[in-house]
Amino acid sequence: MGINNYGKIEQGRRKKLKRRITAIVIIAVALLVCVGIIGVLAGDTEGYRTSVASIRENHELREQIADLEEQIGELQQQIADRDEYINSIPTIAPTPYAPQISEIPVPTEAVGALESPRD
Repeated sequence: MGINNYGKIEQGRRKKLKRRITAIVIIAVALLVCVGIIGVLAGDTEGYRTSVASIRENHELREQIADLEEQIGELQQQIADRDEYINSIPTIAPTPYAPQISEIPVPTEAVGALESPRD
């Protein structure tokens, strides 16, 4: 190997170094992608549990809403029945004039003939 081959040897070293650096970068990126995917999958269980719990709670709340709406319907029916009953009761018609002072009651003879236990 003489001076004439020096440039060719140097070019081969640079290509090998460039290939190694490229390979190291590709391997590093692949490892980061794998670690990221594993992290997402491992961390996703908490998110899954949270979503399942929220769906369960949502279902329970919908059941409670249905029960409450049923109770509201029953109470409205009771109110309608009571209103109907109240409207069916006869009421005294109001007098268009002011009532007069009533006379002092006078005992009848049958009542006056009775003896009072206080006497």
